[in-house]
Amino acid sequence: MVNDAHASRECISRYEAAIVNTTDHISRVGQDLAQVDDSIQEMTGFIQDLEVQEQNCNDAISHADSVIADLEKQLADLQAELAVTPQEIPETYTDAEGNSYTEMVPNPAYYALVDQIQATQAKLAQARATRDAVESVQREIRSYKERFRDATARMTTLRESISHNVSSTVPVCQGAVEQLQKIDRVIEEYQSVLIGAFYDHTHGTNMSVASFPTSQVSSTVNYGGMDSKSVSDKLIDEQGKQVPGYEGTCGPCTIANLSRLLGVECDEAGAVNAAKLRGLCTSDSDDPRKLGGMSIKNFMKLGQS
Repeated sequence: MVNDAHASRECISRYEAAIVNTTDHISRVGQDLAQVDDSIQEMTGFIQDLEVQEQNCNDAISHADSVIADLEKQLADLQAELAVTPQEIPETYTDAEGNSYTEMVPNPAYYALVDQIQATQAKLAQARATRDAVESVQREIRSYKERFRDATARMTTLRESISHNVSSTVPVCQGAVEQLQKIDRVIEEYQSVLIGAFYDHTHGTNMSVASFPTSQVSSTVNYGGMDSKSVSDKLIDEQGKQVPGYEGTCGPCTIANLSRLLGVECDEAGAVNAAKLRGLCTSDSDDPRKLGGMSIKNFMKLGQS
């Protein structure tokens, strides 16, 4: 039990370090969100620029529509005027003898209308081509704008998700570290009470955890004239090896270790058999991890026997 408690404290320490590292990593991710915000802001600026360009295209198209409408009206008026203008007109001449005669000649007004119509048609074609070109540019601008909007929306959603995970995970990790620290203190107290109580029942004196050497204790600690290396050599390193099928023997192994430290030769098998004979450990389970297990009360009884 004492060895398990020590191992549990080491495990808690590793978990705590891992959670702290995770929290630090999440915090760095949270800092990276600032860069995401900058990207979103930049893309929003692009969208605003595209909206300005799109409005400029709308203005240009409106102007082109107005020009086209004027040219179409001018063309219609010219064509209507041409329709009633004769291509030829009569012209009267008087010869040297004073004789007068009339002949048909090209009408200058007619051909002037024709020239005006051709010029107006050319302007109209140019205005329509310009309008079509502006519309094409406008469609491209709208396409880019929609792409930027979609990318910005997805980036914003991702940013909100990451931000939520960071804001919710960091407190959880911090709470987990606090809980692990509380558990570690409880195990430390249990470890101290367990060893002290056992020693009281055997030698009538109390022994704190700090004076109890294990393989993890500094070499500067001594117990009964032995340094930690000598003590470590006396302890059972791994439980569940001497009694077939019995893997939950932390309690008997702890009794054996304490007995060895107190000068009484004992091994795992002896402690397990003693517990079985007294009905102090589990011996009727299908789970080998439970076989050999014992409560604190039975642990104390075995230590007193």
